[in-house]
Amino acid sequence: MCFSPTAYTLPVAISTPTKGAKSQAGPPPSISARLSLNLSYFLTNYILLSLLALLIISLTHPLMLLYTFLVGGLWYGHSLTLTKNYKLVIANKDVFGDILTPKRRTYICTIVTLFVFIFYALLPLVTVLSVSAAITFAHAALRGEEQTTKLLPTTKLRLTPAELSEPAPPPTCPSAIRPNPDAGPGMRARRGRFVLHTCL
Repeated sequence: MCFSPTAYTLPVAISTPTKGAKSQAGPPPSISARLSLNLSYFLTNYILLSLLALLIISLTHPLMLLYTFLVGGLWYGHSLTLTKNYKLVIANKDVFGDILTPKRRTYICTIVTLFVFIFYALLPLVTVLSVSAAITFAHAALRGEEQTTKLLPTTKLRLTPAELSEPAPPPTCPSAIRPNPDAGPGMRARRGRFVLHTCL
């Protein structure tokens, strides 16, 4: 695990618009390129961050967890009465067939689910999305693209003989993947798409 404070800088536009030229809509080129590079490279980290935020915020809302499990059990019981054809006879009347018909049970389950979602799960969900989005955007916008580029492994598939004879440069971070010269002629090892990077 390594953390370099110097890797974080304010985004600055790469090119300055010429005098008299119309400004194009959208973020400056450097911000767009930086966000695209960091979001693709640290995708796994951002997903794990969102899951961690979901876990922590869920544990701080025990009522939400309790009612969520109850709603899940309600839907599970409803599905069992449909697939197993269970019957509950009271006063010579089938409760599941005559009173609580499948259509009525579906309406009841839907209303209960919406009630729990709006009054118990909506605010925690918005909090999770807000926290995850804020941290992700801040990290992707402030981490310099040149620092992330240094961590990228060599993905060039066809190398010249001169390039093959050159020694691989040392990694700038413990999590950087060094190109593997023994991966075959003209081939270098490629990293997987879902990789947890420890250099932040």
